Amino acid sequence: MSAEPNMGNPKFILAIEAAIRGGSVSLLKGNTEIAAWKGLTDVSRAEDLLLNISRLCEQSGLDKRKIEAVAVSNGPGSFTGIRIGLATALGLKNALNIPSLGVSLLAAVAAIYDTKETLAIAVPVGRKDVCWQCFNGKNATSPPQNGNIDIFIEFKKNSPHIAFYVQPDLFDVLQGNWKSESRAIPIDVNLSHAVGMAVLDPDFRSDLNPFYVENSRSTLGGHN
Repeated sequence: MSAEPNMGNPKFILAIEAAIRGGSVSLLKGNTEIAAWKGLTDVSRAEDLLLNISRLCEQSGLDKRKIEAVAVSNGPGSFTGIRIGLATALGLKNALNIPSLGVSLLAAVAAIYDTKETLAIAVPVGRKDVCWQCFNGKNATSPPQNGNIDIFIEFKKNSPHIAFYVQPDLFDVLQGNWKSESRAIPIDVNLSHAVGMAVLDPDFRSDLNPFYVENSRSTLGGHN
């Protein structure tokens, strides 16, 4: 997918992840997170994102006009959250006249860890489902998969060679189902921070088309 041309390496990046639980926002200077916000509700709200973006800039003493790029997760996650995040990013792009780039959330998190072993990144999708994808380092080794919690647990039990990195809320829900010898690790990075870090690498930059995963199929755009 095509992305913004000639973006270079922006100094200040605003990163948005609005599709997992209450969402999160990160303000980065280069590859360093200088301020962050995490939503406390189950569903992201556009007004919360915009309000807290303004607060992050104020807390950091950063004039919003100095933001040089907006990075946003284009999925997977809740349909509503994905749309809120993309709409917010597009609005900021137009208001500030800066590039706005989409990033696959699962690939962004895998890039943060960048291990030489096979790993799977797993996040909750909506209230009942899980989405996960396997990587070797930063390279995807399978398409994203989606299923209910029982399906995910069964996949994990049948994949002892894979290290699972799991969104913290989902990790807490599933903790009682992990075997003692199982390699399951809660993701220890702000998801929006991972999104912001990913756009520093041109290989991860994408457009603002939404990326949904449902019933083990990935779909791009146009899905209710």
